[in-house]
Amino acid sequence: DTTETFFTDQVLKDADIIVREGFKKENITKEIQLIIHSTAYNPKTHPEITEAQERGVPTMSYPQAVGEISKNFFTIAVAGTHGKTTTTAIIGSILKTANLDPSAIVGSRVNDWKGNALNGKGKYFVLEADEYQNKLKYYHPTFVVLTNVDWDHPDFFPTRESYEKVFADFLSRVPQYGCIVVCADDADAERIVRKSAHARVITYGYDQSSDIVIKRNQQQERENGATFSLNTKQKKPEIFQTKLYGKHNTQNMTAAIIVARELGAKEESIQKAVAEFHGTARRFEKMGEKNGVTVFDDYAHHPTEIKATITAAREVCKDQKMVIVFHPHTFSRTQALMEEFSQSFDGADRVIILPIYASAREEGQNQTVSSQDLAMRINQYSKDKAVTVDTMDEAVTLIEKTTIENDVIITMGAGDVWRVGKMFLAKK
Repeated sequence: DTTETFFTDQVLKDADIIVREGFKKENITKEIQLIIHSTAYNPKTHPEITEAQERGVPTMSYPQAVGEISKNFFTIAVAGTHGKTTTTAIIGSILKTANLDPSAIVGSRVNDWKGNALNGKGKYFVLEADEYQNKLKYYHPTFVVLTNVDWDHPDFFPTRESYEKVFADFLSRVPQYGCIVVCADDADAERIVRKSAHARVITYGYDQSSDIVIKRNQQQERENGATFSLNTKQKKPEIFQTKLYGKHNTQNMTAAIIVARELGAKEESIQKAVAEFHGTARRFEKMGEKNGVTVFDDYAHHPTEIKATITAAREVCKDQKMVIVFHPHTFSRTQALMEEFSQSFDGADRVIILPIYASAREEGQNQTVSSQDLAMRINQYSKDKAVTVDTMDEAVTLIEKTTIENDVIITMGAGDVWRVGKMFLAKK
C-alpha cells in the first residue's frame, strides 16, 4: 500500500490484515496465488504487478475482481455521477435491518457498519458501481439504480457523449427480468435509460410525472434531519424520517426505499433503517467544534456536489457565516468544468482554495490551469469571496484569523483536505 493515510487503514487493522507500506518486488512471495490491484497503477510498470506476471501469478484489477464476485449473487448496482455512496449504503442498511443478510461494498466508511462493507450470507450483493475508466463493463447486475448522469472525469471521457455511452452500454446489459430505478429529476439520466434499457423501469423524484413522487411541500426540516413523503398511484402517501439533510439525500433515500420494496423488505424495516441511518464518512460529516466554530467535512469535488452540499448545509447553518476550504481534484476536471465551479459556491460566504490535487496520471505534467485561475473566476461573480493558499498550514492560519464564534467551516474535496479541519481542531 502507499503511505498515504486513508480510512481503509483502520478497517484493515481491525480485520488483522497485514499491510506492507511501499511497493517492491520482494513483497511478491511464493505463497501468493492471486494479485488484485487498483486501476490507478500501470500493470506494465508497477514493480509488484510485473513481478507477479513474471512468476506466472494471476493478476486482475479491483473492478474485475468485484465483477467476478458479483456473478455469484443477485447484484444491485448503484451507478451515476453523484449520490452513489450514500444510496448504496442505505440499500445495504435497509436489507440488513430486514434480515436479508446482504453483502455490500461502498466507496466510503459507513458509520453504522464501522467499515465500508457487509459480508452477509444472503443472496443480495449491493455494489457502488463507479463509471471511471469504464469499470461498469465488469459488473453484471439484476437491479440498477441510476442517480444522475453529469459529465465528469474528462481525463478519461473527453466528451459528454463518451461519458454517457458507458452508462448506456451498462444499462443495456441489465436483463429483461431485472429492474432499473432512475431519478426523473435528471433529464439526461432518464433519457439514457429510456433509450438503452430492456429491463423494467421505475422513476422517482420531485418531478410530478415520476412513478414515485417525493412530496416537496411536505418535506419538513427537523432539528436532527428531515421528513419527506412518497406518493405512488397504488397507495396513500407514506412519511419517512431521516437524519440526513438536503434534497439530494431525500432522492438517495427514495431510490433505496424503492429497491428494498422491490426485493420484498417489510415496510417497518424500511422505516426503521431510514430513520436510523447515520450516513457515511466524508458526506457532510461533523468533525467537531472549537471556540464556537463548527467544522464539517465533505467529499464534494464536482460543481453539482458542491452546490448540493452547500444547500444542505444551509438547512443546518441557517444564517451563520460559512467558510469553504476547497481542494480542487485533478487539473483536467478543474479546467473542463471551470465555469461550473466558479458558480457553485454561491451559498458560501468565503472560499479558501488549496493548490489543485493532481491525479497520479497528471503528476509531472505541465498544466495550464491553477487554483488562482479558479479564485479569479469565482471573484468575477462574487467580489473578494475566494482566496488561495499554498499549504494546508496556511489555510489553518487563515481560518484562525478570520473566523469567530458561530461560524461554520466545511472542508471539501476528494483528496485529504479533511486534514485542515483536523489541524484546526487540534491546534491550541
